[in-house]
Amino acid sequence: MIPSTSLSHAEFGKISGNDVMYTTINGTPAVFNVYDITKGELIASHAMANSKNVWCHLVNPVNGNVYIIGNSNLYEYNPSSDTMTDLGDFSSTEGASFTGACDENGNVYIGTTTNAKIIKYNINDKKFHDMGPVTQGAVYVRSLNYLSGYLYAGIKGDGFVKFYKININDFSDKEEIPLPRSGDYDSSVMSSVNWVYSGTVIGNKIALYVHTASKYILLVYDTVNEEFVETGYSGGFKGLYTSPVKDGKSYFFGDGKIKYIDVNTGLVYGLDINTGSDAIYGASWIEKDGKEKLTVVNSKNGNLIYYDLDSGEKSEDINSADLTTTFYPIQSVEAGDFKNGDDGIYLGSYAGTSSLRYDVSEGTKLIFPTSQIEGMTYCDGIQYMGMYTKAGLYKFDHKKSPGSNNPEYLGRIGTNQDRPFALCAGDGKVFAGTIPDYGYLGGEIGIYDISSDTLTSSGVIIENQSIMSLAYKDGYIYGSTTVWGGLSSTPDVSTPAKIFKYNPETNEVVWTFTPELNSISDPLWIGSVAFDKNGKLWAVSGNTLFSMDVDTKEIRAEIRFADYTFSTTSHQWRPIYIRFDGNGNLYTNIASIQIVNVDNPGDRISLKDVINKAVHLFTLDPDGNIYYANSNELLFLELK
Repeated sequence: MIPSTSLSHAEFGKISGNDVMYTTINGTPAVFNVYDITKGELIASHAMANSKNVWCHLVNPVNGNVYIIGNSNLYEYNPSSDTMTDLGDFSSTEGASFTGACDENGNVYIGTTTNAKIIKYNINDKKFHDMGPVTQGAVYVRSLNYLSGYLYAGIKGDGFVKFYKININDFSDKEEIPLPRSGDYDSSVMSSVNWVYSGTVIGNKIALYVHTASKYILLVYDTVNEEFVETGYSGGFKGLYTSPVKDGKSYFFGDGKIKYIDVNTGLVYGLDINTGSDAIYGASWIEKDGKEKLTVVNSKNGNLIYYDLDSGEKSEDINSADLTTTFYPIQSVEAGDFKNGDDGIYLGSYAGTSSLRYDVSEGTKLIFPTSQIEGMTYCDGIQYMGMYTKAGLYKFDHKKSPGSNNPEYLGRIGTNQDRPFALCAGDGKVFAGTIPDYGYLGGEIGIYDISSDTLTSSGVIIENQSIMSLAYKDGYIYGSTTVWGGLSSTPDVSTPAKIFKYNPETNEVVWTFTPELNSISDPLWIGSVAFDKNGKLWAVSGNTLFSMDVDTKEIRAEIRFADYTFSTTSHQWRPIYIRFDGNGNLYTNIASIQIVNVDNPGDRISLKDVINKAVHLFTLDPDGNIYYANSNELLFLELK
């Protein structure tokens, strides 16, 4: 449904003397492209069935092949034969990877997530070698660079960020390099570093793109003198990389201008050239119109952007139509406000740059720009959307053309919040519950007052627990929680998830309650919560659907559809959804989709044999027809 032309990284090389770009369009499946810059044409493309997103391409210095890290698989592309080989999953215990490096012998090193390991792929024996975690308690190897026998790794764990030097010949020989606490950036900035995100080798130094709570910064580490260099620059650096070195200089984008690092001294100097972009996802020096120009890739469409550093002129080659594209996986599905003239089904994309409105009456599709939508709701014909990252709340008016202010940004929810999965509306307000940022526990509720156009936040509602679902009734918010916080945080699994009642006028939690169910004890997540036509609150935990009286907290009905074991290692953020059709029948995506008569819960229908698969995302139109997602597809099930 949602076309993808976006990419996260590009690498450059030569084939038969011509300049080429290697890049991968993110989606399902991810599609690797080889674009001949000299000829201005696509010369190869390969779908990678086991990957959705690619953050790292490596041109091997020994055999000239391109190694692509896609999710948790390593691929090898041979430019001479135009063949792509899936080398397999590099570790059974690790999640996706975002970074890698090659040594001078052509061996590939992969930094992992889950346990922050280094995996070595030896190009001679063609095997993966697990070198173990960089340090105990870490979750991410987010940046990884190789230089002169050592790997330099940016590590993130539960409550810590570190930078390590690792001997490739003896992985037990490693040392932490303390990040500076003063210098170009003052201590208030440096004390809140939350990512060493990516790096570029420039001579004998490494230029690091670093996140802090207040800004994105540049650090330069001198590997010879073993110290961070004071660059004289304290501005913003949106990364992700700096350019290959030319004439002793490595260029980057900072504060909307082109700047460069003197590789010998580490000092930063500026050019009076506007970038028109704020990040570099891949860079090279390419001959264009008789001059060698700084060349970067547009991450939204794969276009090449050229900067003439002498004249300051910028030009862009429109080549994205030549790249083989793909489709985003669907991340969220929600109906529009049918009662108020919005006949749309809204789809958000995973790691995407756009979303889609499908008009069920007209059968038409409308693409509009967004980041990753986690949750949605509607109010008075307007669709409200909670977006990752940084818990942004937006509104979209389907009657207006998509553009720079449609969707309109309404503000950021709370402090250290990241993913708004739980949205509802009532009494002229929109409420959005959040999963916190990386490493944090405790979700908040954002309250957007439509008439006054103001967004306020509750602060953390339930200590150490995130907000999974919200429902509005009679001036109160009823919600459910999950023990899982942001990625790389450690959940408190000793305290079960809760249902709560919240007064948005006083910003007070009226009560919290963990239901005592016959089939479940000490649930680690509860979601969704929704009121039926009779005023009963329904909720889901595990594979059990139940209803309760919110005044007495008495459990009125309990239906276990299948056994369920709560994981203590894998997060659960997205709720199991509850929807109601025009007759008040309840639909929930437990074990496919189940339909329950709320007046007589024993009267129910299972669609498991009809759909024959798990359903993670679905919604209804007014006639009770079902729209559900399967990877990058939207399917329609008509109920008669």
